[in-house]
Amino acid sequence: MKKKVSLLFFSLFLLGQMTFAQREENIVPQDSKKSKCFDMSAISETCCRRGKRGPRGRRGRRGPDGSCGLGTIFLNALQMSWIDQDPVRIYPPNNAYPLFPPLGTFIYTWTLFNSEVIADISPVGAVFKIPADLDRTEPVSVVVHFLVDSSPDVAGNLARVEVVMDYQSNNTLVGVVPPASGFSDVQLSEDFIVTPALAPASNNRRQVQTAVIELDSSAIDGEWAFIGIRRVAPIDAANEFGGVLYLSMVAIEYSRLCS
Repeated sequence: MKKKVSLLFFSLFLLGQMTFAQREENIVPQDSKKSKCFDMSAISETCCRRGKRGPRGRRGRRGPDGSCGLGTIFLNALQMSWIDQDPVRIYPPNNAYPLFPPLGTFIYTWTLFNSEVIADISPVGAVFKIPADLDRTEPVSVVVHFLVDSSPDVAGNLARVEVVMDYQSNNTLVGVVPPASGFSDVQLSEDFIVTPALAPASNNRRQVQTAVIELDSSAIDGEWAFIGIRRVAPIDAANEFGGVLYLSMVAIEYSRLCS
């Protein structure tokens, strides 16, 4: 009798294992692209459903739209040149001033006389490479920096400068004689205020600069560029600063392309 009962339980156990194996072979995931979970019991209908979405995390700060910041080209007096035409003489920076005597350091500048002095007919100029990351669809500007001495009793307090630019590609002509086409761009600054340094008749210098001078960025071509700077009469010509401006530095500012 005991052997018959044991045989019966053993038979039921085998039958259960066969049934389970058959169910496992026939199981298909509810969404094979979304889940690898299988309904092993064939009873629950919610095994493979996605749970409720959690709260959205805090959004970070949005970055600047399409901007990679500003770039600057600066040219100091040692990088510039000037030709006096009568007689022809080529100068290095024609003013070297020991602005900081304890250090023995000289500040080099170019002397720019007022617009009535013929010695200033030739501009101070420099050649530079157009940066590879210059965005030619965005504004390009120039700021010119001067030092002013402490000479007292100088008439007038306004000045103005002219900025000339030339841009050239490979194998193109530089010059003003046809078929060369001369300068690519000519811009004038606004009148700016010039105030002598204090104390009067001291060895101090005052740093003054023009407002931003916008260039014609659509004219920029190639990789070679020339910039020339000279004084011209201000709009209020009767109030032109009669003293000397010492050209110290030129800064060319532009928007950078994103690499």
